[in-house]
Amino acid sequence: MLSCKYLPCSDTYMKGDNLNGTQPGVPLSKNKPLPGPYGTGVSGPSWGMCPTGRDWLYEHSGDIQNGTDWILAPPKAAKGRDASTEVISNLARKKINAFFGVGHGFYFWNFRTELEQPHWDYMDAVGRGWIPAGSFNIPEVTTACHREDAGSFVCTLNPYAAVEEIRGAVSYCMYLENKDQKWLANATDEELETEGPDLINECWRNNRLAGVICDFGGIATLVADAEDSDDEFQDTFETYEYGYKARSPAFYVILSIIPFVAGILIAWALFVLSMKKNKRFNVAVRNMSIFKSTRNADIFTGRYSMLGSDQMPMIFEGDDSDEDENEGSRLMT
Repeated sequence: MLSCKYLPCSDTYMKGDNLNGTQPGVPLSKNKPLPGPYGTGVSGPSWGMCPTGRDWLYEHSGDIQNGTDWILAPPKAAKGRDASTEVISNLARKKINAFFGVGHGFYFWNFRTELEQPHWDYMDAVGRGWIPAGSFNIPEVTTACHREDAGSFVCTLNPYAAVEEIRGAVSYCMYLENKDQKWLANATDEELETEGPDLINECWRNNRLAGVICDFGGIATLVADAEDSDDEFQDTFETYEYGYKARSPAFYVILSIIPFVAGILIAWALFVLSMKKNKRFNVAVRNMSIFKSTRNADIFTGRYSMLGSDQMPMIFEGDDSDEDENEGSRLMT
């Protein structure tokens, strides 16, 4: 069972528990847990917080339809993982496409809601671009179901469907197509499990334009056909706020190396600048034992040297003080 997001409950507009109160239990107390009666889930106000729903999630696999990250995901998606804009926008466009031109109108469950819940708030959903504003005769709506219309999906049975449920679905299909059900009456459980998925998918394909949906009592669902992926029928929705897509491991390796390399380059630039401009730093570095044989080389004391300049003093044996550093004579030939 999945948990919901919670938001502070809105102030009630009904009269509550007082001398003339008419509605028990209001205003909602911020100091009380979930009131009864209790059902199988938690979907009521508790401690002044009200449940509102869940965010849709971008899957690491990139497959929003078949991914399983959502099973263990929190109700509120992490930054960059909220796919609600893409999912709900495509859902709204497909629903409008299905009824546009053949129905007498549309209705939405709520015009506004007290909580920030765009899934149930028409004005908020329109403001977010989830539902198109104005005319529905736009390409985003009229082409929203091209893949479904082209048959680019397979009606797939749930692997946990019971044999009797499969038998009932096949019987319904045979009834629709006026087929003799003698085979079904004599079919074994193994035959139904083997041949049932193909029979049900064929039934859906043959009758979908007549209104048959891929459900069959809750044991079937539509899955994109991997062998039919013509880009012409790809449902696309550009989102600039959440744009997330799966990356290869090499991308993350390179991404982790870039700051390291940038840090090295910055540190090198500061070192070179200090060697050229700061005499004290320059002399301290050259006095290190590893530079003993080259401490007066042109790379440290030359006019156009990388790690110094002609303003840097020469260092002789026994030069340990700043006075020696500042008074040291320069030998140039």
